[in-house]
Amino acid sequence: MTSEYPEAGFTRIKKLLIDLYGDDGGRTRFDLLKEKADAFLNSRSEKQIRDSLSFDPAKPYEALKGKIFVIAYPDNVYTDNKYPLMTLKRTLKDWFPSIRGMHILPERTMSHNDIWPQDIYRFCDHLKANLIVRKLQEDGILDDNRIISDDYESLIGKFMSESLPELAGDDMEILKKELPVILDAAWNSHFNDGGFSQKTRAVVDPRFGENRHLEDLTGSFSTMLDFVVNHLDMDNDYLEEFRRGNNDGEAFVIIYRDEYRQLKADGVLNKTFRPRPFPLFTGMRKYPVTDLDGKCLTPDECAVEMNRIFTANDLEPLDERLIRFMSIYFKIENDQGLTSEDKRIFNAFEQYAAEKKIDTSAFWEDSQIQARQKVINYKRLPDMEALMEEFGLSIKYADIFMNDSDHVFGREFYIYTTFSESQADVNPLTLDGFNMIVEDLFHLLSSGSLTMMRMDAIKYLWKEIGKKNFDMEEGNKLIEVIRTLMKIVSPSTLPLDEINSPDPVVYSMARDGGFAYLFGQVNAVPIAFNEGSLEPLIRFNKTRNEQCPENLLPFVMLSTHDGRSVQGLGVQRSDGHVSIGQFYNLKDTVESRGGKPKFRSVAKGEISGDTFRKVFTEAGYEKKLDRLSGLFDRNLIGQEDLYRLRDNDWEESDLLEEMASILDEDVRDLAGSPAVDYFIQWIIYGRTAYELCCTTRSSFSLTDSSGNTLTEDEEARRMVLAQLFVLTQGQDVPAIYFNDLIGLENDFKSFELSGRPRDLNRHKNRLDEMVDLIKNDPFTGAYVEKLNEILKLRAEDRSFAPGEGSFRFSVLSDTVFLHHPWHSGEHSFIVGNIVNREETVTLSVEELGDRVSQSLTDQISGRIYKAEEGRFQLSLEPYGYLWLK
Repeated sequence: MTSEYPEAGFTRIKKLLIDLYGDDGGRTRFDLLKEKADAFLNSRSEKQIRDSLSFDPAKPYEALKGKIFVIAYPDNVYTDNKYPLMTLKRTLKDWFPSIRGMHILPERTMSHNDIWPQDIYRFCDHLKANLIVRKLQEDGILDDNRIISDDYESLIGKFMSESLPELAGDDMEILKKELPVILDAAWNSHFNDGGFSQKTRAVVDPRFGENRHLEDLTGSFSTMLDFVVNHLDMDNDYLEEFRRGNNDGEAFVIIYRDEYRQLKADGVLNKTFRPRPFPLFTGMRKYPVTDLDGKCLTPDECAVEMNRIFTANDLEPLDERLIRFMSIYFKIENDQGLTSEDKRIFNAFEQYAAEKKIDTSAFWEDSQIQARQKVINYKRLPDMEALMEEFGLSIKYADIFMNDSDHVFGREFYIYTTFSESQADVNPLTLDGFNMIVEDLFHLLSSGSLTMMRMDAIKYLWKEIGKKNFDMEEGNKLIEVIRTLMKIVSPSTLPLDEINSPDPVVYSMARDGGFAYLFGQVNAVPIAFNEGSLEPLIRFNKTRNEQCPENLLPFVMLSTHDGRSVQGLGVQRSDGHVSIGQFYNLKDTVESRGGKPKFRSVAKGEISGDTFRKVFTEAGYEKKLDRLSGLFDRNLIGQEDLYRLRDNDWEESDLLEEMASILDEDVRDLAGSPAVDYFIQWIIYGRTAYELCCTTRSSFSLTDSSGNTLTEDEEARRMVLAQLFVLTQGQDVPAIYFNDLIGLENDFKSFELSGRPRDLNRHKNRLDEMVDLIKNDPFTGAYVEKLNEILKLRAEDRSFAPGEGSFRFSVLSDTVFLHHPWHSGEHSFIVGNIVNREETVTLSVEELGDRVSQSLTDQISGRIYKAEEGRFQLSLEPYGYLWLK
């Protein structure tokens, strides 16, 4: 950090803020940012200041040399007698010593629907915490999975008065106060999106450890944390205060019922890009406050008050269960995710209807976007008045309820939620929102010695109603503010943009260089191995060589904590590196092994020209594109060529028959084409797959490309080779997801419990069970041993130098690849055979030039290969690989 840089950096920041917010708004925000930056710098230790001053901006990636990162949840491995962050550190040191970098997935405070002993460690010793959790299970308050039970409210009183005193001892006073808070939070929990829905950035979630445990980790590993810049959990303090009427909610994007309905009716919300299928706005209520003492009404009091209003209007009182259901009717209408309390209200309503002998099955349809939820069948229940009629009640109840519900239950409002119902988007346009973003950044930068900061969902940061709200020009300016600020206050912490888009899009967005994720290999590698062809990997590397900016450093992995991204494949783009047919084959393999595709919403009836051409070219109708285009109106919107279906009322069968007529094809042949089905899903149903949820192991076929069933040893060799391909791909920063370190299959139990497909790939490992698997399971034992071997080689190989070295990918046959990294005279040649049969290839000394002598040594087996007549002859076993130097 030079003495000149801060002044120049702050000058640039001020200009950007004035461009974004105007003169007054920009200067106000600059003063706020500068004050927080000064406070942060003054809080740094002498060592942290020395580290910053020693950072050389001319060699920004020096700290990444020799580093392989593990991508891990804070509780990916656990015991019941230590904080998971401590267990994670020890496990990596003991079992995977070559891992020296760590991307810790969000570890800040979040909502949980279960109870762990660690939740109670703050208030008593570890043994006592374990005894309390076991007793909660014995008394039926927690189930076998430590999830809060449906009988919680009826059982907790007896536990607190009888069971807890026997266990608490001297800690009774604090446990009597704090344990109900922990249990109530689980009882009223909601979706936490794997930790990406955070209540605060200030502290580590007590379940995982303390701030000091995280700081200790950063001293042992090159560490990356997540800056979940786009949103906060719905239970954050600021939104809670808004619901109590204590602030104006300007840190978020909030609108009210009438405006929301009008925006939906006018199609304004369809203009916003949706990365997930959920509603763009989530319905909530403010807290109902009495006029007398300012306290919030309880749910029972709300029902009593509503019945008082009904009787004042000459109506009979209603059952409380029906009234409470009416209070969340707008949420079910919105097809949004429900909280635990909402689900209890829904179930109580169903019980009430059953008592009244009213069959509600025709009231609902299964939600297509929410796990295990119902959505209203509008043909049967077009509105709340129809609901009243189903119960033989006057529609006057609905009118009165809609008139008075805001007063009784709290005013209905809608909050902008890009990703899910539990994640409230921060509003960067307002001062409160801007302040929240800056404060959160400094909270994370104060977590220890950080090597990298993952800028989660960064391209969604800027949002205005009615705009695309992805990769906005204003957002990119604000991102530059954040990046420049980081260079000033913590120059050794490198920002890593998380852009889950097709690789060519990432290349375009990162045209000025920097550091970014690539997702294309996540599915291209399983496709290549399953089909026994390097073709998708050749296309992947061709696109990369042609489009990747020279100064872009990719962060790569074979699997992430999410589903396996379809976006990176560029399926719908003409420059994508897999065909739609190849993607469908992978999808079939994933589903055959229990995996699940997830879909995002797209605008029905319209499709980009690029996708239209790719679909029908792949389907074999390239010469008939003009005839097919007659089904559409074409519009040029900005730089995008958009096709809009002329008849929006077409059903799938009608459109297929019309297309078959135009193309002179049998409709059955047309319907059987993967490319055409992809098109139909998009244009008719308004959906497209955006990820495949499964583990890496479960993305591979159980047979080889010739149809032979694999042995466990063959399966282990194949998966190690797949990891090796990514770990040695380019001069990149390589990473491996924790569960891929042990090669786990899909976690069906977790998926069963949550109904959420991503949980197939989010298994939490008990340490003793994990160790037993490594020692006694044939696949796991063979895989971990071989994987550790290549992790060690990769970590020690000086031919890899992120941001400095060079790299070449080539093919030695249809099934054998060569990775050639080099740096400062150090060369390596990694050769891999992606099929389950022996392959022999030759490597020309002349092609390698002066980089090698007449012999090469395999770093794995120690075997020496000597050139004969200027060529090396290399024999590779099935799924075999060589690391030659």
